[in-house]
Order: sequence, then C-alpha cells, then structure tokens
Amino acid sequence: MKTGRAARVAWLVLIFATMLSSAGQACTDPAGKRVTERTAGEHRGPGDLNAIGDFDGDGSVDEAFFVRSSGVFSVMACLERGNRPVRLFNLRGGIGNKGIRAASPGRYTAACAKGHGPPCRAGEPAELVLRQDAIEFFTYESASVLLYWNEGSFGQFWLSD
Repeated sequence: MKTGRAARVAWLVLIFATMLSSAGQACTDPAGKRVTERTAGEHRGPGDLNAIGDFDGDGSVDEAFFVRSSGVFSVMACLERGNRPVRLFNLRGGIGNKGIRAASPGRYTAACAKGHGPPCRAGEPAELVLRQDAIEFFTYESASVLLYWNEGSFGQFWLSD
C-alpha cells in the first residue's frame, strides 16, 4: 500500500514539474516564433533582440524579446520565471532598425521635457523614477520609449521622439 502511494505521489510530482517546465518554455519561445537573428540588410546592434531584467519587481528574472508569427512582429515579455507571457505590442513592418534592451533603475527625463517633439501635455510626467528594471524599445537614430511596470501592467514613457 505504501509503495502504491509513493508511486502516485512521484507520478503527480513528475506531471506537475512537466507542466511548469512546458509553461516556461511556451513563454520563452512561443511555438518556435522567437526572433534570434536578423536577416541580411537589417541594422545589427549588440544584443538588441532581447532584454533581461526584473521588469515586474517580483525578484525573479524576466525577459523581453521579438516574436514573429504569420509575418507580424511583436514584442513579448515573459514574467514570473517564464510562466506569464505578456504581448506588449505588434510592430508595423519588420524589425530592421528596431531593438530592445534592459533599462536600469534610475531617473529618466521625458522627451517632451527635453524639448524633443511637442511640449509636455497637462498631467504628462516630465520625469520617471524607475525602482526596477524596464524595457527600452527603440528605433535606431530615432525614437525611444521605456516600457515599465506600473500597478499590474506596462506603461510607456517616451525618452526621445
């Protein structure tokens, strides 16, 4: 009787571990759609296809990266040790001159406060103080935006226009 119970417990542990492992893998590479390299002619920057940091402030390592599915590129974040996929947005066109990287905690000034683009609108913050890592999405020699965790979802803070 004890041997049967031990075998059932071991079987349940194995099933549970497999479920956790596959959930993390599904987020890390959803259906094999993760972009791991650029095509010829696209801008190439060092390490600009993924970002690693603690984006939601839970103490575990998170990752952001590009995915491609049916010709559409998206930016995805994997939170909670890869168990929580979050699609941040879809991109128009390709990723030729776009990239992502981790932004460290610190004080950031908005594009509108630096005189880039239109002046800051009423209620638009001129400064952001990050307490944990964020994702910087950028277009080379153009715009840059921080995607930061704010009360359960990602907010946007424009660094340049």
